Amino acid sequence: SLFTYADVKDHLKRLRILRDYANKHQESRIYMGAIAGAMIEERARKFALESGLYVIEQTGEQVRIIAPARPAAW
Repeated sequence: SLFTYADVKDHLKRLRILRDYANKHQESRIYMGAIAGAMIEERARKFALESGLYVIEQTGEQVRIIAPARPAAW
């Protein structure tokens, strides 16, 4: 439920692994990344957005989706 800076770093590693696998299998699809959590550390939110990830966070009964200034693609 709590998304941390380290979680963002781990997720970025997974996205790179996914892209490497896709490249090895001649897969040309472009993947976009996002993080989601009930609570997200401010440092993690900022790092995720700077890294081009969308941020999805719970706000009571609803969720808020924050788009990065420059969405990254893998």
